[in-house]
Amino acid sequence: MVFGGQDARFIGLSKTVHDASDIFRTHLDDCHHLARSLGLQELFPDIFQHTAITNVVTLHVALFALQYSSTKAWIDCGLKVTAVIRHSFGQLTALCVSGVLSLRDAIRLVSGRAMLMEKYWGREAGFMLAIHADEQQVVELLDQLKSQIDYAEIACFNSPKNHVVVGSSKAIEVLEAHIASQSLSRSLIRCQKLNTTNGFHSKYTDELLPHLSGLASSLEWRPPSIHVEICSETPTYQTLDDTLVAEHTRRPVYFQQAVERLMKQHPHATWLEAGPGTSALNMVRGCTQATDRYSIFPSRLTVPQAQDTIVDVTVSLWKEGHAVQYWPFHRRQRYQYQHSSLPAYQFRKTRHWLPHVAPSYLGEAQQEPKTRKENQQIVSFVRGEKFAESIFRISPRSERFKTLAKGHVMCGNALMPASAYVEVASIAALTLQEDLQVREWVHTVEDLSLRAPILLGSGAEPPVITMTFKRLSGTDPSWKFSIMVELQ
Repeated sequence: MVFGGQDARFIGLSKTVHDASDIFRTHLDDCHHLARSLGLQELFPDIFQHTAITNVVTLHVALFALQYSSTKAWIDCGLKVTAVIRHSFGQLTALCVSGVLSLRDAIRLVSGRAMLMEKYWGREAGFMLAIHADEQQVVELLDQLKSQIDYAEIACFNSPKNHVVVGSSKAIEVLEAHIASQSLSRSLIRCQKLNTTNGFHSKYTDELLPHLSGLASSLEWRPPSIHVEICSETPTYQTLDDTLVAEHTRRPVYFQQAVERLMKQHPHATWLEAGPGTSALNMVRGCTQATDRYSIFPSRLTVPQAQDTIVDVTVSLWKEGHAVQYWPFHRRQRYQYQHSSLPAYQFRKTRHWLPHVAPSYLGEAQQEPKTRKENQQIVSFVRGEKFAESIFRISPRSERFKTLAKGHVMCGNALMPASAYVEVASIAALTLQEDLQVREWVHTVEDLSLRAPILLGSGAEPPVITMTFKRLSGTDPSWKFSIMVELQ
């Protein structure tokens, strides 16, 4: 999780995101109520405005509240955070999110630091100038102009091609004018004055440091539950305690070096910025050539389509294997949705076959019946072999046959219906396979041709109906059958 610094004099939080997400709004309200309990101004509606917030205390508390609330919303929605890294102001938020400071103490630190700035900062506020050039070029530029500028130094090492210089108003003006006047420099070096309230990480903070140390020592410092990567030039195992605040305020920010350390420890990490913009993630991108190895997502909570951005980031995190929820789908908002039971997915196999129940007329196949009275099955085996030719007899006297023929009477004569052909052939085939209960085989009848109707007549003696089965070649059992009728 990446926390950026102050790069504007307003916040501009999207009202749509605030109203749509209960979990985000809950954490933002916690910050607001704690700020009010400490005697600070309200965050609303200043946090939504796109014009400068004149009160630096309100500005800093609002920036902290946005970074903190968005991070806690992601964590509450299932995001597992391995490490946090901050740029300048973002360290204050990182200390709270990692568990080093409680929310109340963090707001005390942010607001107290802003009050000390108003009280002890000198007449020269200082300005900050982002120069898009490598470190050597920036050092040479400052050395070249040292006779024309009273004070300037590198405050932030953001990436190999991005450095921030802090200095007096006169020094920054000289640097800007020099870069603009040199045609060669203009093609190689670009610069941009940052819209910050003060020149941080400079000698202008020296008067604040004793008071900041006193404020920090009044807070409760705890071991972090999430790793905090300190933006130092070299790896440090410094204990996170009250001495960190003054050091962070005065020393340069070695953001590039901290990012490179994390990338080495986590070569396939997902980077997500918590806060209003994308400045910190742009610097992360500038620290690596292999952008395909890392997934980098900005929250962008201040753009007009901020809610769409939350959707896009959620889906992107899913694709990266992170089990997270969309903010408005958090369980705090379950009262807004109606539970629906969805049908099974199409790719889930579902059987729709009804269980087979053998009709009462089906029984064990019998050999040549001993008496006419015993031969009451609709189909009975007469003779033959399973793999050659078999003869079956169809009994018009059976109750099943009578049921089938009863609905097909023309001119007083009953006809053997087409469904009866299919049924007797199926019974015969299953008899040969010894599977009358249809446990292993599913029978089918193909190319059925009725060349002449079978009239049952109205005489006392019904016709003799025989069915011949001839085995066909092939791996699956199949037969060609024919039915013959002999009148008596």
